[in-house]
Amino acid sequence: MTSVREAPGDPGPALTFGVLSRHIAAYLPGTVLPALLSFLFLFVFTRIFDPAQFGQYSLVLSVVGMLTVATAKWLETGINRYLAAAVDDAAASRVAHGAILGFAAVALVIIVSGLVLGSLLHLSPSWTGFLLPATLFWAGLTIYEPLSVVFQAQMRPAAYSTLQLARSVLRLGLGLLLVLLVARSPIYLLWGEALSLLLLIVPAWHASGFGAPRFLLNRQQRDRAVQVLRSLAMYGGPMVGWFLGSQLLNVGDRYVLLAYRGPAEVGLYSASYDLVARSISVLAMPILLAAHPLLMKAWGRGDRSGAARWLGHITSRFVVIGGMATAGAWLFSSDLARWFLGPSFFEGHRIMALVVAGVAFWNLGMYVHKPFEFHERTLTLFTLSLTAAALNLGLNLLLVPRFGYVGAAYATLASYLGYVLAVAVRSRRLLSWSIPWRSVLPPLGVITLGSGAIWEVRRAWLCQFSANVTAALSMTLFAGLSGLVLLRITTRGSRERT
Repeated sequence: MTSVREAPGDPGPALTFGVLSRHIAAYLPGTVLPALLSFLFLFVFTRIFDPAQFGQYSLVLSVVGMLTVATAKWLETGINRYLAAAVDDAAASRVAHGAILGFAAVALVIIVSGLVLGSLLHLSPSWTGFLLPATLFWAGLTIYEPLSVVFQAQMRPAAYSTLQLARSVLRLGLGLLLVLLVARSPIYLLWGEALSLLLLIVPAWHASGFGAPRFLLNRQQRDRAVQVLRSLAMYGGPMVGWFLGSQLLNVGDRYVLLAYRGPAEVGLYSASYDLVARSISVLAMPILLAAHPLLMKAWGRGDRSGAARWLGHITSRFVVIGGMATAGAWLFSSDLARWFLGPSFFEGHRIMALVVAGVAFWNLGMYVHKPFEFHERTLTLFTLSLTAAALNLGLNLLLVPRFGYVGAAYATLASYLGYVLAVAVRSRRLLSWSIPWRSVLPPLGVITLGSGAIWEVRRAWLCQFSANVTAALSMTLFAGLSGLVLLRITTRGSRERT
């Protein structure tokens, strides 16, 4: 794999708090604005569709997600590993040539697989209409996801944010137009998903700088591109297993819910899950998007101690942010459900705090397992994710028949936590790093005690006002508490330098 990375030149910016903060801020538009549009998406479509219809739509999305893991994640992971670590334009160009061959390969796989599945599948009438838009959605997602990660690896947050925002706008706009003008069926919501991706592929390809594959005309460049493609596949291939395990962790409970409780509970669970999972992603993704290429470049420069130290700093702050988000979900789940979900979905607010805690643990795992990525131990990550997925399946089979979607939320929380603990123990064998708990426990204590106080103030004094006024006043108190905690950890972080 050395042919992918070895090249002299500018190693990129050193990893300091200032550099990381600027990159995080640059990614905020590409995460916050799409998240707000996703809230609007749920607000609109949970009022148009009942839980059973929304459950159908969610199940099709989960199936497409599983297929996309198999066809796209190896390429996405390889690009994000090697393009991010490229130390000059020549190295980046070699990775780009290999990636272009990878895009051609996945396009061929999609065409062949679509023809085979179309001839073999025999679906019931209630599902037949989903087949064509689901196939196109799969094709679009398979190209779009690896292509979007190019901008992250190139450290071009503005281009990344523009692409993500464009997709969110098209997804909402096209879905709403098709549902209102053609038919009020979740099939047309899926058509909106597919078209929003397909319309963006050509402009995204042009913006990435990949251009036409002229290197194919040069035998030496072509042979080198094939070698790079092998490197991408060797690194990313085992990560397909990891992504399959993670996808099963994310959506496997929906299949168990469908089997034991029906599509209506799938819809309730999915709507509540998607609402709050998106909120924690708003907090997690800018950090992950910004930190990954910087950590990879630090590792590529040979700065092992710096990478370890910054991994500890980043995870410690995310532990605090995850605790803050969980407390917010515990305090305001009923308000969020009342504002953003249709009345028939309201009862799902009971699982929101559990979901936020689980998703926070999962996103924490994305940082904790970085030492495996540094050392390219992707097969170990696959084994650990598959073990967590098996635990999740077992717990769902145990809890869902009796407790329904609430049992699914507890099962997923336990599985996410199990994964984080497993990778935390094993990652320290590869890199000597740790979370500075002395800087983590005090703010967590403040969040816990402060949230309890806000709950009591709301129950005892603020309840005399209307529901919306009570929620607004309580959220103002919580925002003040959160702001003080964030100011504390940010001020502390600004004094940390490599």
